[in-house]
Amino acid sequence: MNVQDAEPFPDSLVKQLPATAKRPALDYVSWYQYAARLLINYPDYEYAVTDVTFGNGLWAVSVSLQLEPDGPTKAATGDDTTPSAAESTAFKRACAKFGIGLHLYFKSDERYWLHERLEAQYQTEPEIVEAGVVSVAVIASAVGLIAGVLLMSLTFSGAFKIVSKPGVQISLALIAVVLGLYVWTKMK
Repeated sequence: MNVQDAEPFPDSLVKQLPATAKRPALDYVSWYQYAARLLINYPDYEYAVTDVTFGNGLWAVSVSLQLEPDGPTKAATGDDTTPSAAESTAFKRACAKFGIGLHLYFKSDERYWLHERLEAQYQTEPEIVEAGVVSVAVIASAVGLIAGVLLMSLTFSGAFKIVSKPGVQISLALIAVVLGLYVWTKMK
């Protein structure tokens, strides 16, 4: 699940079913708005109708939904007086299990908090990753510099005879530093 999944649909897309004797007025968003969000965030999502039954004047449709190929599958059932309305309800309920449109299921006196929580969680993670990238780059650059200086010191003292030319030692030190800087820029 990502932050966009839990983001409430804009008010302009929210419609309302009038209250009946059995239930209060309900906010809803059309099924195709859910499908549009899935196509944007999960273009390869898998959706299937798994069961259709009719009884007591109602159609019941069960569906399964998988957002990513190796991700979990969520199942849901919807019932209504027509098969298409029952499937629409089942589809939206399956989406809600992934956080999509979940805000519509909260009662008017309940505070919807999932989007805020995910947003706060994902805002702090990039800084941690950024700090980790900088640390790796600084360490790589420092190791390159130290290795280069150490190689030059050993060469000038006569203790390191494998590569005896100081120009080659300086080149190795510069290559090590440049590699460290390259790692740092690529990881940003």
